[in-house]
Amino acid sequence: MKYHKKTALTRHIIPVLVILCLSFITTFTTVTNADNLRGTVHLSFDSTTKVAQWLAAGSIFSHDPSTSIKTTSTQVKTGDQALLASGKIAAGQYSGISFNLKMADIANRTFINFSNKLLSISVFVPKGSPVDFLAIGMWHYHNYVVIGSKPVEQGVWNDLTFNINYIYTYKLWEYTHTWHNEDRDLSVAEAQQVISECSFVDIKGQRNSAGSAQSTLFYVDDLIWADIDSSRDPIKITRNAAEESLRKYADQRKLKLGAAVNSLNLLYDEQFLHFLATEYNCIVPEFELQWKVLQPAEGVFDFSRADLLLAAASKNNMHVRGHTLLWHAGFVPEFGFTLFLPQWLEQKSYSELQGYLVRYIENVVTYYKGKIFAWDVCNEVIKDNGSGLRNNKENRKSYDYSIWSNSLTDDSLLKTAFYTARRCDPQAKLFLNDYNTEEKGKTKADKFYELVAKWVKEGVPIDGVGFQLHISAEQPIDFNKFRATLDRFVKLGLEIHFTEVDVRVRVNDVNINTAAGKNKLDKRLKKQAEVYAELLKIALDYEKVTAFLTWGLTDRYSWIMNNPHFPGHGAALLLDKDFNKKPAYYTFLDMLKTYK
Repeated sequence: MKYHKKTALTRHIIPVLVILCLSFITTFTTVTNADNLRGTVHLSFDSTTKVAQWLAAGSIFSHDPSTSIKTTSTQVKTGDQALLASGKIAAGQYSGISFNLKMADIANRTFINFSNKLLSISVFVPKGSPVDFLAIGMWHYHNYVVIGSKPVEQGVWNDLTFNINYIYTYKLWEYTHTWHNEDRDLSVAEAQQVISECSFVDIKGQRNSAGSAQSTLFYVDDLIWADIDSSRDPIKITRNAAEESLRKYADQRKLKLGAAVNSLNLLYDEQFLHFLATEYNCIVPEFELQWKVLQPAEGVFDFSRADLLLAAASKNNMHVRGHTLLWHAGFVPEFGFTLFLPQWLEQKSYSELQGYLVRYIENVVTYYKGKIFAWDVCNEVIKDNGSGLRNNKENRKSYDYSIWSNSLTDDSLLKTAFYTARRCDPQAKLFLNDYNTEEKGKTKADKFYELVAKWVKEGVPIDGVGFQLHISAEQPIDFNKFRATLDRFVKLGLEIHFTEVDVRVRVNDVNINTAAGKNKLDKRLKKQAEVYAELLKIALDYEKVTAFLTWGLTDRYSWIMNNPHFPGHGAALLLDKDFNKKPAYYTFLDMLKTYK
């Protein structure tokens, strides 16, 4: 399988790296404690709006003076004015608007708390302007963080929504930075100045096409920054059991068919919940059950986001699969910091970790006992080259670095996670999950099997294995080798889940407004349907395959779209961005209904 080693990290960048967002709040209020931001702020750039604090934003690492911004009445979504950003950009560069963000300092500790937030924005790109999509990003301590990006259609107002959940805490006196060309620890006062002066939120149009710099412009209007109402009652979808649906036939086969979702989609997109509850019988929280979200500060647990998902699942009679109890740090060099784990935990010594791990799993698994049918207890523990376990002897900035192992073979904490989870919920199924482990004979796949076989022999309470299956329609995995891999896990007596399936296709070279372009895309979607069909056929052929989950429900919220590690790819799921059913959906439906 052609799978970039960074993709397992970037799958969670959009929901987790959200340091954002909306500095424009400070236009209206003085922020003394980011924890106290409440309510909804609406910015329309009308004549009463202050625009002076907005800056032009050019290339990704500079505030380019060749870019300009101004209010205008030429194109407006509502009211009498919008904000216009214009300039010249080359391929891969940005033109947009930026705002200085001042974060809260509380007792020499700085908090960024943008959990349970929603950003909505309207963008108009004139036809012919070389802007391909809207990107949201942030300067943070001289690192640039890409929060998320979404494609834009030219000639119309695009209403875009970004779901935001991020909490980050650090001590000023631990912060190191290049200050006046000197590498040294900053004083509190210096660090506060860096925070005040060097944290910018960017809202930018990006160009992908090659060539010399071209003039570009786009309009921004109606920015909305809102709290998510965690007390909001999830909707119950009324389903007609007689209607044709994936769920109808998956239920008949006792197959858990599901998708990765986040709580904001369920609360604020009723169309999303309708399709989810109608077509699927299982969900997996996209990020709500990660350590960084559940325990953002030492000794403090926050289950509110995950509880929203479980409430929606319960109301719609859906199973919930837990992802994940133990994950490596996930350092992202291009962003300069880590995903998945809270910083306070990463600072603990290896000898302290077992106690923290046991207490964390006791709290989380006990809290959800009887509500989550299976857990990815450990996720992505094998090095990408298959030489052994991710471990703390690797370079701190390596993708193979992990706080959870002291060597290539030290699996003691991994096994502790399984034993603790079993003790806390004896009925939950416990899984080891990973990617690039599908094809027997490849180094990582064989190392994955060796580890699991060793655990089974030792009596470690592992019930099954998960295969992520992020693949390309153009270069799918070798299905015969995948079957051979499944055969050896079946011999171990283990259950098997397909945990994060998506099948991406190339979309950037297709103009669907032409007959030739539409025909080209149709052929690719047909190939995608064939790949999905083969995966489902394998799942149905093996009694031990008891769950099939896609990583997302619709292309509208897919992590594949505009992912820099899958350039030019998208359209990876069964429903398109408008919830239309793709050929792969109908193939799925037919196979679930008739395959024997």
